[in-house]
Amino acid sequence: MKIKAIIVSALILCCISAVIMYTNAAQPKNESKMITEAIQGKNTPQLIKALISRMKEQLDVNDDDFPELIKEVENYAAECKEPASTAVLHSMVAEMYNQYYTMNRWKINQRTDLAGYVPEDIREWTSNLFTNKIKEELTASLQPAKLLQETPVSDFKAILETGKDTPALRPTLYDFLAFRALDIAPSTEIYEELIAYLNTQPDKKAAMLANLDYLRFKYTTRYSEQARNNYTSALDSLLAIYGNKDYSVEIIAAKL
Repeated sequence: MKIKAIIVSALILCCISAVIMYTNAAQPKNESKMITEAIQGKNTPQLIKALISRMKEQLDVNDDDFPELIKEVENYAAECKEPASTAVLHSMVAEMYNQYYTMNRWKINQRTDLAGYVPEDIREWTSNLFTNKIKEELTASLQPAKLLQETPVSDFKAILETGKDTPALRPTLYDFLAFRALDIAPSTEIYEELIAYLNTQPDKKAAMLANLDYLRFKYTTRYSEQARNNYTSALDSLLAIYGNKDYSVEIIAAKL
């Protein structure tokens, strides 16, 4: 398993250059000391940075430890007292569970779904347990919504490297984590909640792009003439709203 790539890709946001600064975390003076200092100073972004560094080093030695590392991050999320940082940790946990399941899907999907019982060791889990856990962690990563919507993504610059488009399209931690959740496991519920929020914001480009992504998710996974007609009709409705904006070319392109 190429588990190291998971840690290196954690918190990468699709289509925007916003990545964990692993190069900065790769050579810490002492991970344990960094973690202790971060906890004492209530500097959770620094704690997350130190955790990533330590996980990378452990996986360099033995990538079979990945389930234990997931549990470690999960424990930090449960113990964290700072809501915004807790949300980031839950997003990391969701990503890690998703990647573990993805890379072991061929084996996991051969098992009969378990009901009423969750093994302590995720190596024994069935596909339904992973699906439920990932959804649970992603839901937790978007709470409390109001606080996350008021938290600039720049507050986490210790672990994020933001691209030139981030301030406009992903200005808050809520934006960032919501789009990450959709990248990990898209759902109608998350799309609708995100779009409802973006519709209240002054920059309408982000709202339009989210709507466009939602329509792709909703219709293009269904291969039928009716689905295609519904998709085209929905795009026309979206164009009627944003047709006078230069970024509406994204909608026109989707119709081709």
